[in-house]
Amino acid sequence: MKKPHRTLPRNRLLIPGLLTVLPFITIAQETSVAPIEGEPIRLSQFVVTSDTAVGYRSLDSISGTNTRISLRDLPQSITVFNEEFLRDTGANSLMESVAFSASTSVNSTNQFNRVTFAIRGYESQTLRDGFSWFLGNDAYNVERVEVVKGPAAVLYGSSQPGGFVNTISKRPLRDARASVRATVGSYSKRRAEIDVNRPIVGDKLLFRFLAAYDHFDTHRDFENTENIWINPVVTWIPFDKVNLTVRWERNQHRHVPVNGLPINNPQTAWVDVPISWNNAGPAVFEDMDVDAYNADLQVEINERISFRNQTTLVKQDREELRRAINRLGVSGAPNDGRSLAAAINYGYERRESFSNKAELVIEFGNGSAWENKTLIGTQYNDSFVRQVGPLRIPGFTTGELTHDVFTLNRPFEQYY
Repeated sequence: MKKPHRTLPRNRLLIPGLLTVLPFITIAQETSVAPIEGEPIRLSQFVVTSDTAVGYRSLDSISGTNTRISLRDLPQSITVFNEEFLRDTGANSLMESVAFSASTSVNSTNQFNRVTFAIRGYESQTLRDGFSWFLGNDAYNVERVEVVKGPAAVLYGSSQPGGFVNTISKRPLRDARASVRATVGSYSKRRAEIDVNRPIVGDKLLFRFLAAYDHFDTHRDFENTENIWINPVVTWIPFDKVNLTVRWERNQHRHVPVNGLPINNPQTAWVDVPISWNNAGPAVFEDMDVDAYNADLQVEINERISFRNQTTLVKQDREELRRAINRLGVSGAPNDGRSLAAAINYGYERRESFSNKAELVIEFGNGSAWENKTLIGTQYNDSFVRQVGPLRIPGFTTGELTHDVFTLNRPFEQYY
């Protein structure tokens, strides 16, 4: 039988013309680190690095204005967790790093390793390099995490007044380096990370390869989660003031979920089962495969004008087979007010998202008494979702997955 398909309408958002004009006045001269000899190093307007950080204290940010600017010149409250902080605290996920931010808490999590936060009581956006992100929130390829508090719809479109969390991904470097990290723990916890950076053609072509593997079980029977991440990145610098960074990131997520008995009153049990009981069984699954492609072109037209264009394409395939206990007479469960039967739900979702953002930064000022930055930009978003289900499959059996019937000790209504 052909599975029914439901196609959601395309949702297009086009923000033409002027995105924002952001003036910033600097009265005092900034302290900067310059080489002893030669021309001063001029950092890109669109890139922040850990080179200017002093230990855990970062001096600049890019999330507040979409351009690199000193934190002391920003009116917003921004918390920056740089690479050294993430490494020393052993943060493996976005949730573990943002936990150190004041007035920020986890709002919700789901089975696909994604998490949303509440900032100042409002649900917030989670971004990667300024774009909405479908992949899991692992920190294996994160350079820094910036928590911006306060409204920012003028820069990032629809957003909550509480703020947002933006992760800055790692980029290729000019020097060769490599690192390997491994972690083991209880409940079969196994994790490995690799980070290899190599210049391919001098300072003109740079390559960085990042990958991670993570597996863990829980105290529940059968429940386990496995993630594989791969992220090769290439930066091409054909001219001193032009660079193009292209990255591909893949996340393969496999999860056997947990589904316990629907006990409303924790002091009474409907059936006598151990705490490790998992009604879902070993044959159910929640799987997701995500591929993300990103191209980032940066051009310094002159000392006062810079241009950036970012293009991102994300493709996500999600499939799940879940087992749920219900009170209906499925699989022959009698409708006697005290019997429960399990049903199988199947669902599939295909999601694609395309975004393109172009920005022009113009600087004014005399370089000592005052400075002003004006950001002009446009962003285009296009998304498509195709869904199947959820479909209820009565009488379904596969492997060790069966439709058990549970009989309560007393009628159903007495548990409320």
